[in-house]
Amino acid sequence: MDTYLVWAVLLVFLGLFLLVAEFFIPSAGSISILALLAFLAAVFFGFRVSAVAGLLILIFESLAAPFLFYIGVRIWPSSPMGRLMLIPRPVHPDAMLPQSEAYHRRDLVGKLGIAKTKMLPSGSILVEGRTYDASAQGVAIEAGQAVRVTAVNGNRLQVRPSDERPESPAPAPLGPEASEEEILSQPLENLDLEALDDPLA
Repeated sequence: MDTYLVWAVLLVFLGLFLLVAEFFIPSAGSISILALLAFLAAVFFGFRVSAVAGLLILIFESLAAPFLFYIGVRIWPSSPMGRLMLIPRPVHPDAMLPQSEAYHRRDLVGKLGIAKTKMLPSGSILVEGRTYDASAQGVAIEAGQAVRVTAVNGNRLQVRPSDERPESPAPAPLGPEASEEEILSQPLENLDLEALDDPLA
């Protein structure tokens, strides 16, 4: 076999190997330059054999290189190097909440509440008988001040001071998942203490 033809074939495969390696080894494009030089050298040696050999090598490289590039682009994001270099897609805070709870919190936008704690800017507020974590927008809010919900960010409400005060609805019934703070914040008449039997009776 002609020595030039052997070199041409070896350089073609070397160029293809370097092109694939570019997707897995960070080199700032230097490996791609080496692959291009290998392809050009293969064409040169092919034409030293014959014009037909040179054209066949050129056509093969023109078809194989884009195909490998396409495969590399599809595979690279799922490769260890791709996962390491790509920035993970941020998860929206609402995705971490149960769907029903996320919808409920979005329904609170525009509603009035009362700051239970001083907010500098974070604290807790009372809206429709339930306590929520909240953040004040731009200003400090004193405990007991009326607030209006302006936005929801995950499990935290965004609020601003309001001149209006919410009506005082009947406290929401406490479920088995109610926190100790919510139980203690209820008026005594809502705790149904009369239903308890007198142990001394």
